[in-house]
Amino acid sequence: MVEITLCNVTAVVNSAMRDLALCPEKPGSWETFGDNIKEALDIAKASVKYMSQVGMGPAIQEIPPPKEL
Repeated sequence: MVEITLCNVTAVVNSAMRDLALCPEKPGSWETFGDNIKEALDIAKASVKYMSQVGMGPAIQEIPPPKEL
């Protein structure tokens, strides 16, 4: 679940940066950028609440290091 959330937040932020870079001279681009970053922040805050629940420790584990081939 943590990895999915990370992918979603990364996608929102990357899209926001790409869209802003296309028309940085337009004020509306900055407004849209701010809205997109707020969306990513909302996801992050929701994730903190979800992962901070009692009993979530065993469900959230660090990703094991990659195995050598």
